[in-house]
Amino acid sequence: MTQFKEKSKELRQKEISAGLFDYPVMMAADILLYGAEWVPVGEDQQQHIEFTRVLGMRFNNKFGNIFKLPKEPKEQVAFAKREQSIRIRSLRNPEKKNE
Repeated sequence: MTQFKEKSKELRQKEISAGLFDYPVMMAADILLYGAEWVPVGEDQQQHIEFTRVLGMRFNNKFGNIFKLPKEPKEQVAFAKREQSIRIRSLRNPEKKNE
């Protein structure tokens, strides 16, 4: 995942937390558990939706149709009546994502 790669470059190897590594799996679990088709996420989180879809498809292929999959990112952007997804920026410094 992009965020893990970026953050791990910024931090030393020993300072990388398990939370940073586990976040995509936890997000996917939340989406699949509640059967969310429409997930309001920004541009930088689109890869998490794709990861969730892949994880859900693999599970469904192995164990039957258990999980409802979220719509593809392109469909989600169209549903929001936008041409492209947005990127949530920091309120303190709009040039950065977080601060």
